[in-house]
Amino acid sequence: MELRSLIHDYTTLTIEGTPAIYHAWYNNEGRKVASFIIWTQWDGINLSDLEVEKPFRNLGLSSQLLDYAIKGLGVRCLTAEKDNLIANHVYKKYGFKQVGLRRKYYNNEDTTNLKRQAMIDNQDNLYIATEKHDGDWGMFIHYNQGNNLIRSRSISKVTGVYGDYTAKLPHLTAEMDSWPDNTVVLAEICWNEYGTNANTVGTILRCLPPKAVERQKENKLYGLIFDVLMYDNQDLTNQPYEQRLNMLPKLSSHYFKPTAIFTDSFAEHADQIISAGGEGVVIQRRDNGYLAGTRTAWKTLKLKQSLEEMELPVIGTLAPKREYEGQDASVWPYWEVFFLDSGEKKLVNKIPSEITDLNDPWTEWTPVTKPYYYGWINGVIVQLPDGNTTSVTSGLTDADREWLATYQAKLEIESGNLFAVIKAMSYNDKGKLRHPYLVKLRTADDGAKGE
Repeated sequence: MELRSLIHDYTTLTIEGTPAIYHAWYNNEGRKVASFIIWTQWDGINLSDLEVEKPFRNLGLSSQLLDYAIKGLGVRCLTAEKDNLIANHVYKKYGFKQVGLRRKYYNNEDTTNLKRQAMIDNQDNLYIATEKHDGDWGMFIHYNQGNNLIRSRSISKVTGVYGDYTAKLPHLTAEMDSWPDNTVVLAEICWNEYGTNANTVGTILRCLPPKAVERQKENKLYGLIFDVLMYDNQDLTNQPYEQRLNMLPKLSSHYFKPTAIFTDSFAEHADQIISAGGEGVVIQRRDNGYLAGTRTAWKTLKLKQSLEEMELPVIGTLAPKREYEGQDASVWPYWEVFFLDSGEKKLVNKIPSEITDLNDPWTEWTPVTKPYYYGWINGVIVQLPDGNTTSVTSGLTDADREWLATYQAKLEIESGNLFAVIKAMSYNDKGKLRHPYLVKLRTADDGAKGE
């Protein structure tokens, strides 16, 4: 893989009072491939946190990153974890020598917090924020008079096409006819009031059109606009996000409203919104272009409501999904092959470019998830104090998933001895946790309270 073929971006931040620059490279689908941080000290230009994301390793990128850092940016010193033998071997190849050992210096969590804080503080006035609403994402396409489409973000796994909300929201399609031809807008389909959430919206959008319209008889759904991708046949996707936000008032009507925009005090605005029963804010770089289906790292940050950590009993596990649904299978290393002549199935750990019989007509190749490949567990089911249950898949490490597949974990769950420390955004209207996230697993032997 050629570094120069990737999209290069950078963000300024501060490390212990020293200005620094976070460099990152992305593929054409907006997926981060590699990154590092540089800053200047008395001993010259320093480099740290050099990382190539797992799917893109062993493709020669580390050497290209070092070439760029040394020849292009003038890096003279670097920092690496003492136990990272592979990285240290590569660095020695480039002539670097160990000159000292800094204890607890290399801390990814600290770096992440610094990047996050730089966005919240609107460092160098690079960022802008908009209110986050709780509903369903919608793309609103106005081709010409009477020819409109309102579609979902994702393709349905059942139908294989995008969800079509057009007939379910006739009051919104009627107002779209006032827009210039060939206009495309992104908006959250939701109620224009606090205290309701996406589950309520979903019950309407999942109905057949007549039922969906009937359920909005007393209270109609709104489109709260947060981006404009095309206006009057002009493509805006490559224009800065701030410039696209300036288009929002042109599209305002009775049921279409522009989201609130903030240029400073992001944390204070988020607190006010959350206190009033809202979601929070989304912070983005002012110069952010639009790339479908992505939220580029350190260009977007959500400040939203969260509950206090809670310790809940684990009462079950979730089997792994089989098929990998990521955007770029060309660098995915986990596959299952089905041999049509023998009926045999086999798991293969190779990227497509390394598979010689990928196009063999007597084989069917399917990219599979990492937990499925290794036979791990995908998540846990926890029980809430009121008896409700919630599934948790976010936050689990590979080590968690691997351990949960063991007989020991099965015994811990069956004996009521396993607990999950969970963070979540809030409760939905059915009493389940919204966006639950695993902080860690604990047993009663580890000090879990079991209350």
